[in-house]
Amino acid sequence: MTKPPVAPVPLSTLVGARVRVYRNLTAGCWSIQRREAYVRPNGRPGYRWRVAGHALGVALAGVHFEVNTRARDRVRALRRKEVHAYAAGALVSVEAYDGRDGGLYARAARLCAVRVGYDPYKDDGFTVRGPWPGDPRVVQAGHALLNSAGRVYVDYPVRYLGEPRS
Repeated sequence: MTKPPVAPVPLSTLVGARVRVYRNLTAGCWSIQRREAYVRPNGRPGYRWRVAGHALGVALAGVHFEVNTRARDRVRALRRKEVHAYAAGALVSVEAYDGRDGGLYARAARLCAVRVGYDPYKDDGFTVRGPWPGDPRVVQAGHALLNSAGRVYVDYPVRYLGEPRS
């Protein structure tokens, strides 16, 4: 039995919602995922991430960079591409194919100046590209801009060190 196709969600309805974004190498754009609730086969509730849409550029706030370590190790061992690294945060704006967003994307572009990247064969996680004083590893940032050229820029990268003290 096949599942009925899910109607795409207008990306404008996701502004302010927590989303997960990854680079879609096949389509040459960013894929935006939203978290949705579902019922597992055993009847218990669960959550999963589903692609809500695609955009040429994405602006996020409260960004956390995630890398699935088991999938990263599989990519290194098999030398095969697999989606396993994401930027998760509140969706601020998208540079959609029609280019109408009210100027929010352009304002976010002015905030973000530090380039961040990820290479599964060289890095364990996201790192600052170029000169940076101190530890180049990045875990979170206040704002991030994922542009149409496939590059990620943040306002100020933060390296989270250990558990918070109580």
